[in-house]
Amino acid sequence: MKAIFLACPSGSDSSPLQKMLNRNRFTFLAALAALLISVLACSAIKDGKPAADSAVVEFHSRLNEGKFKEIYDASHPELKKVASEEELTKLFSTVHTKLGQVTGSTSQTWKAGTFNMTTTVQMIQNTEFEHGKGVETFVFVIEDKKAILESYYINSMDLIAQ
Repeated sequence: MKAIFLACPSGSDSSPLQKMLNRNRFTFLAALAALLISVLACSAIKDGKPAADSAVVEFHSRLNEGKFKEIYDASHPELKKVASEEELTKLFSTVHTKLGQVTGSTSQTWKAGTFNMTTTVQMIQNTEFEHGKGVETFVFVIEDKKAILESYYINSMDLIAQ
């Protein structure tokens, strides 16, 4: 069995083989980091959908109970940047007053993604109310396996006509 030793004389640059090994080490570490980020992102996406499903149920429960301030308080800071507590509670109150209690909601579609290490889940729900129906769009930020409301939209002709 033969042993191969690489040595660089003092004061000289690394050998071409040593440079190649260093370059491959960097490539390996970069690939490993990318793989780790991908695994973490996939895990967050996988955990995000069930958390968002639960958050929609919780949102509808609070809406039915008239707990509009609780919805606002539990929302993401990004939502609070674009709408004040007064504005959001007025929106939720109007939905609740004009459309009544949520009687059922089914998922029309959903999508999840991770950008800059932030996972979001968008849920589009076909929602039935006592006095009409609407299509709700929720966007949740997933933090520690918990869905936090970042935006809410409702499209309902019944809301407008009432």
